[in-house]
Amino acid sequence: MTFEISLLNFILNVAIIVVGFLAYQKSKNFVPLYLAGAFVLFSITHLLTLLGMAETLLYPILVIRTVAYLTIIFTLYKLLTTSKKK
Repeated sequence: MTFEISLLNFILNVAIIVVGFLAYQKSKNFVPLYLAGAFVLFSITHLLTLLGMAETLLYPILVIRTVAYLTIIFTLYKLLTTSKKK
């Protein structure tokens, strides 16, 4: 069951990455690019889990996921604090 969940997470992360890069190319807004970057990090951790390396790389995976979450928090904070110029 864990393998299937990690595989599904990996596939969905790759889809988010692709859509994020396409959205960036179209809009030149860095928000989708930052989000895609965070999901690249999540994808790395899911791939390591799929390869059976999660137990031996527990702490590096924890660091990678923390950086990914912090990237999302940073991106949302930037959106929150950026005022639109009219």
